[in-house]
Parts: sequence; structure tokens; C-alpha cells
Amino acid sequence: AALAFVGCSDFFDTNSPSTLDKKAVFSNAERTEMAIYGVYELLGENDSYRNRIGCGFAGLNTDIEWSTFSTSTDIQNQQVVLYGITTANGKVANGKKSIWYYLNSMVERCNNIIEGIEEYGDPANNEQMRYFLGEAYFLRSFAYLEQVKMWGDVPARFVSLASNDEGVNTPKTDRNVIFEQLRIDLLKAADYMPWSPECPGKANNKVSRANKAAALALLARADLMYAGKAVRPTTLEDPNGYSVRFN
Repeated sequence: AALAFVGCSDFFDTNSPSTLDKKAVFSNAERTEMAIYGVYELLGENDSYRNRIGCGFAGLNTDIEWSTFSTSTDIQNQQVVLYGITTANGKVANGKKSIWYYLNSMVERCNNIIEGIEEYGDPANNEQMRYFLGEAYFLRSFAYLEQVKMWGDVPARFVSLASNDEGVNTPKTDRNVIFEQLRIDLLKAADYMPWSPECPGKANNKVSRANKAAALALLARADLMYAGKAVRPTTLEDPNGYSVRFN
């Protein structure tokens, strides 16, 4: 057996023959759409949007609703509904598979898709690739808006780790910077994606996929949050809270 291994020069080759590089994926519409599905898939995972974010798990107390959890003796439940979630809260931080994990995984997958399509997909001349690019911008914006809603200032990573491996050490970023980037990205998404009945391929007239209306609606929500006092806490240095910057 040892002699047989010596005779096989590629026995210890770690490159999988089924591996596709970025060009092979993002120059092909079908493979690109599979990558997009990989972002949506994260929304349906346990402890993700399916049964945490999507059901208003964080910040249930607003001007239109109230939860008895706010007076619960369970401190973790209080944190959830009063926008006071900590990294130690087991309701949203359950080991590896937490809301934080899923939202940041969405961001990273979208970063790779955006870079891949812009480099290899020819979105200027390919209607379907242009739509996928808008969809990726929309999904990344959604993930960041959820993060800001729950944690305020969060690391802003709008470049993939493959392009910048130091991105994993990105510190918290002023939420104003994130809101301003979301405005740019969602305007791009609204430009790249048509209305639902005009979307190409499998996204045509499907409410389960993003479109121009979804991008504009998310932009409106982001702008309302951007201008709101609720996401701008006061500090000893700034008793009036964050200021809103409009260009």
C-alpha cells in the first residue's frame, strides 16, 4: 500500500475537482442564482429570521404594541423586548448559530456575490445579472438594517473577507456611516431591479423575491430609522444623542 501511495503523485492534492472559482460561478446566471438562494436560505434557519427576527423577537415594545416580557423576572426576556440585548443573552446568542451569526453570514455571502457579479457577470449588458446584483444589494442592506435595529453601532464590512482578510477585525462603526451606505446601496438596488411583473427568470412576479418596490420600501424604512431619535442614545459626552447628517 505504501508503494502504491508513492506512485500517486497527486494523492495528497487538497484541491477538490468539484470546486468552482469566482469566475466560473458569477459568469453563469444559473450558478449565480444558486448563490443568491444561499443568502435566502440563511433566513429560514433555526434561530434566524424564521423564529427570531421575523416574529418581532427583538424590541417588541413600541408605540403600537407592548409585551409583558418587559416586566418579566427573566432578565434575558426583558433585554429582548427593551432593546437591551447583550452578547451573553441566550435567547439570541445560542453558540455558533445565533442571529448575529446569520446576519453577518448574509453580509459576507452578499459581499462575495456583489464583487463576483461586478467583475464577471457583465450586469451592464445582462438583464438577469443586473437583477441579481440589485437583489444582493437589497439583501445586504436588509441584514445591516436588522443589525443596527438590535445593536446600534456594528462593524461595517462592505468588502468580502476574500478581498480583505483584515475585515474580520473591523471595529464598531458609527451607525450614521452605515445608514449613509444603505441609502447608496438601496438606490442602486431599486435601479437594478424592475417591478415584480418585469423581473427576469424565476423571479418574475414572485412575492418571495426582492424587486424595485421592496428596495424602495426598505429605503423608506431605513430613512425613517436614520432620522429617528430611538436609535440615537444619549451619552455623557453628547446628552442630545447622535446628530443626523444629511448631505
